Amino acid sequence: MTLTLDHGRKWPTDESLRTGMSGIRTAMAAALEPIHKNTLPAARYGELAAAIETQVERIVKNCKLPDAADAQLHIVLAQIHEGVEGMKGAERQAGAVKVVTALDAYGKHFDDTGWKPLAH
Repeated sequence: MTLTLDHGRKWPTDESLRTGMSGIRTAMAAALEPIHKNTLPAARYGELAAAIETQVERIVKNCKLPDAADAQLHIVLAQIHEGVEGMKGAERQAGAVKVVTALDAYGKHFDDTGWKPLAH
């Protein structure tokens, strides 16, 4: 599936989704500089991946969106999952890039008025 808008409009969100995505964004923002400099230790990538997984689990458990919006959200969450798997393995920096890309896509496709894109 391809991530799209809802007839030119952003998809709706709920509080649990906004909170979870904000948590992922905050975690990534805190690690962005050492990721860019390639100085983030492998153990820290693992901790970051675990923190993101916790937020994704909360989103999946608590988020209640209309079916079409939920299907679009799962595209974003799948990309985050791919990024997390990379961060836990040998593709740490590339995995982090996938997570940041997914966060950017979320902001462009979902109606989260408090959302601030990551500066990267």
